[in-house]
Amino acid sequence: MVADLDDLEKDIACGLEVIARGLQERYAEFQPLLKIAEDDIVVKLDELSNKVNENLQLADTFLRENSTNDSSGEDRLLRGKLSDLSNCRQLLDKVQNIEGLLMSCRSNSLEKVNEARNLLECEALLNEITQDDGWPILTGRVRDILRDEVCFMMKTLIDSLCCSFDEFVSYPSTDVKGTVHMHISNEKPDEVSQVVTALNLFGELDKRMKRWAAYIVNHFVQPIIDSENGVDPNERFTVLSGRSEFTASAKVKPMLRGISLEGIVSGLTRLFTNLSSAIQDVELNNGPLSLKLGSFFQEELMSVFLKQCIAASTPVSDSDNSELKNAMETAEKFRNDMINLGFFNEATPTFQAFSEQHFTIFIDRRCLEIIKRAKELICLPYLELAEVGSGEEISEETIIQYREAFGKVMPKSLGAYDSVYPVLLQLPKCTVSKSTVDLLELIFSVLTDAVSTTNEYTNFRPIMSESLWKLRDIAADMLEQVLAEMVYSQTMANIVSFLMDSLCDVILKMEDIRSVDADISAVMLEELLTQLLPIFTINGRSSLHEICSTSYFRTKEIVFCLKGSLQSIDDRWCSAKGPLAQWLQPNEVRTLIKALFMNTEQRRQLLDSIF
Repeated sequence: MVADLDDLEKDIACGLEVIARGLQERYAEFQPLLKIAEDDIVVKLDELSNKVNENLQLADTFLRENSTNDSSGEDRLLRGKLSDLSNCRQLLDKVQNIEGLLMSCRSNSLEKVNEARNLLECEALLNEITQDDGWPILTGRVRDILRDEVCFMMKTLIDSLCCSFDEFVSYPSTDVKGTVHMHISNEKPDEVSQVVTALNLFGELDKRMKRWAAYIVNHFVQPIIDSENGVDPNERFTVLSGRSEFTASAKVKPMLRGISLEGIVSGLTRLFTNLSSAIQDVELNNGPLSLKLGSFFQEELMSVFLKQCIAASTPVSDSDNSELKNAMETAEKFRNDMINLGFFNEATPTFQAFSEQHFTIFIDRRCLEIIKRAKELICLPYLELAEVGSGEEISEETIIQYREAFGKVMPKSLGAYDSVYPVLLQLPKCTVSKSTVDLLELIFSVLTDAVSTTNEYTNFRPIMSESLWKLRDIAADMLEQVLAEMVYSQTMANIVSFLMDSLCDVILKMEDIRSVDADISAVMLEELLTQLLPIFTINGRSSLHEICSTSYFRTKEIVFCLKGSLQSIDDRWCSAKGPLAQWLQPNEVRTLIKALFMNTEQRRQLLDSIF
């Protein structure tokens, strides 16, 4: 039986060689293929697999009938061959399956989605074949040929799908100044559905949908909102027989005449109604494509609508929030319209819930109003005056009053002077501008509102954390902006010199420097010197070598030693007359040489010459 299996292995090897050669001719050499011979490889694989399967059954029967309790060496050999043949049969089945899928992909009648699924299944089957499975011709040569073909067919299909999607949605340039265009070609919704579904299978759809959604928000939604009444002067939507054209203004200048929330909602509804008609009947994963598109612009659209429409149309002085409630009701009506059009669904958060997640929109608006009012008060002329402070004599103050006052919580006085405070802590009676009094009242009201908020909003650490980096940037640029170039350079010279001296000391103290470390250190020091040059630019010319001459040239000489050879260092030392001797001490040069170079006769001679 072992001899029969040996003969079978030889037959398998010959058959695999024929199959590998056929795959080589078909996929690597691109030899023309007759229609009748198109499935010859599949037939050969099937015949070979059946032959292996028959012999496996015979060998298994033989093993059961002739096996004993004590496994002999022949039994172990036979079992090992059976295991190898079983692996071979599994590999043949996978290769046969892959070749069959590739054949179906070459059929012109196969839909794009099925072709994509077949290629992805081929890729998964190829990933299951590893070198550990044995049979090198299958796990090596055959697998590589099939993998290259699958990759080529996938790339070809993806390129074709991308071209089809670009024909479906395009953004042509226009000769009309100040306008943008978007064309949608949806004459055959079924074919478009095939394209988007196949792209989604390959993971290539999201980035195109994201770009499409961003284009809609930036070039069609934004002009409607900027118009303040929902009317874009260049708006033109044409949806006819599967071909749609959308035109909008590239930019609409706000007229600052007040926002009409109903007008903006009407304009947005008009836009998305036409867009829904343009992509009607296009489906993705048994759902409308509009829902997929809406998922990409949902958050940005709601954020822009809240910030630039609801927040901007509701006055800060809306104490009872009645106008805000009316605006929110209008927003919810718009959300329901978007659900009916297929861009949103019930899982889409309401505008009320979204505003609570992004509450800073209303906080920012309130803060801007406070800052605006404060700037107005600061810029007012000192024409209107107001009397403030207390006119009581300081002599009435006693130690007992102070002691009692410091043990109490003093409220802010409602009058123009602080009569509830001890006399020495009261503002003396005087006359100041009314705008100053109003500014302080504004500050007190802001502090009162801040104290009355919940703990989440009185925790200033996360609020200030984003500003700390900005403050550091401002502080870093402050000297450069307020000092003259010469003064600024002299101010920075001490810091830069200390930096370069510290780096030089680190290198000079090292006892052993590998060649790779020397190369890296040299590159880093050169890059540092390059980055430092603009700091000391005066009248368009860098003066780093003049202001930090000692530190600069010491660093340059160390870089030379790190990159140089024994001979180049000897030449630069030049019997203590060269530039190396001018900026580095003999003991420093000797230390560098010992750390950089091996103990050779040339090194010994050079060390003896440096003193």
